[in-house]
Amino acid sequence: MSSILTQLAGLFLVPFYTKELSPEEYAIIALFAMVGGFLNPILALGLDSALFRYFSMGKSLFLKIRLFSSAFYVKIIFVAFCILILTLCKDPLNDYIFNNTISNELYYLFLGSLFVQNVSSLAYVSLRAERKVKKIVFANIIALVVSLSLSIWLVLIIKLGVIGVLLASLGASTVQSILFFAFIRS
Repeated sequence: MSSILTQLAGLFLVPFYTKELSPEEYAIIALFAMVGGFLNPILALGLDSALFRYFSMGKSLFLKIRLFSSAFYVKIIFVAFCILILTLCKDPLNDYIFNNTISNELYYLFLGSLFVQNVSSLAYVSLRAERKVKKIVFANIIALVVSLSLSIWLVLIIKLGVIGVLLASLGASTVQSILFFAFIRS
């Protein structure tokens, strides 16, 4: 249900984005989405699926905590390392993928969003394994409200363009991540 609402919200924003953003800016957003879609499975290392499988089979709370913390530390170190590599390779990537149209600010906002989304995916997986669907839906709806609010404010009212889109994405991902981790902590 929350996934459908997110897709509908994205569909709702398309006419406004196409009015406010130039074709070049819209292309940059699409390229960021494609690059993120390519990098996310690589950055996941298969840890999300593995955690889901073993977390579901875990009998004791101690074992589940060990599984989660091991996966979390491995993933956070790997994702941080990959973000560092992507930071060092900014100029060649900007030249090859984005035709030198990406500012440092846009690039780092994208990397920040990528980092937050990948780190919080393990918390999402553990909630899924524990069948805490209501908490997932709650976090997704709150993130959707934050994303819509920030998108409307930053892109349509303040007119920040692509920076506004990326800031809205980073803000929504951060709120969602905080909620997921708060839920698994409890």
